[in-house]
Amino acid sequence: MKKVAAGIVTYNPDIGQLLLNIEAAEMQVEKIVIVDNKSQNVEDILSAAGKFRDIHVITNESNLGIAAALNQLAGYCFELGFEWIVTLDQDSVLPAGFIRNFDGMPAGDDTAIVCPAVHYEKTSVQDRFSQREEYEDINWCITSGAITNIPVLKKLGGFDEDMFIDLVDFEYCLRLGESGYRIIRANGFVLKQRLGDLFEKHIGKRRIFVTNHSPMRVYYYSRNLLYCSGKYPEKVGMGFVITDLLKKFIKILLYESDRGDKLKSMFKGIRDGIDMKSMRRN
Repeated sequence: MKKVAAGIVTYNPDIGQLLLNIEAAEMQVEKIVIVDNKSQNVEDILSAAGKFRDIHVITNESNLGIAAALNQLAGYCFELGFEWIVTLDQDSVLPAGFIRNFDGMPAGDDTAIVCPAVHYEKTSVQDRFSQREEYEDINWCITSGAITNIPVLKKLGGFDEDMFIDLVDFEYCLRLGESGYRIIRANGFVLKQRLGDLFEKHIGKRRIFVTNHSPMRVYYYSRNLLYCSGKYPEKVGMGFVITDLLKKFIKILLYESDRGDKLKSMFKGIRDGIDMKSMRRN
């Protein structure tokens, strides 16, 4: 029987949503670990955690970023004897029965991640996974809801802490692909996920999803996309990077708030990403 722990990274969470997250995880796993990245409401987090059994909270003295916090979670759980950890955003709710059914899923020695399907809230996208095969090999998934093989993660050096936040999951999945490991999606389980202040626009029959992330997130996304292009030039070519950033630029310009600050952050991220890419060549 595969032992699975749950790990949650927090940063100024909504406590009510965090409680829902913990409640859903507690019913399915033996241990829950929280890593807090210097939240202003850390006392509320500790109080919320104290209402449940077997929850351990690690409080960082500064915001170390999502990648470092994920590595802390995996390392701590591995020391407790867990070889699998389901990582969760602070506002995610684990699908019912997902972990309880993990033993029956096709997770062999070459499997690095088993994840649920994802439905982003505030969109009209319906569950399009139920018509597919029960289990499907995919190239990329988000970390929230992903049951991650800790020994594989450690073997490959953990999550890349140079990235801090944004596309940390994307980079790790690229690394898994290069190393020959599988990512399996269990289409029968759907994780409801928030993505920034997401909203949907309709232009004719075309749907456009606008994340309305903060200027800080825009910076890291832009920087890290170029960083990934430097690490994996064959998989993340400059054509893809330019197209993706141009789409983001247009969405910010047409639909988002704080346009000036976000565009400045984007250009700074592009500049710093180019610098990081150049450093990898030297």
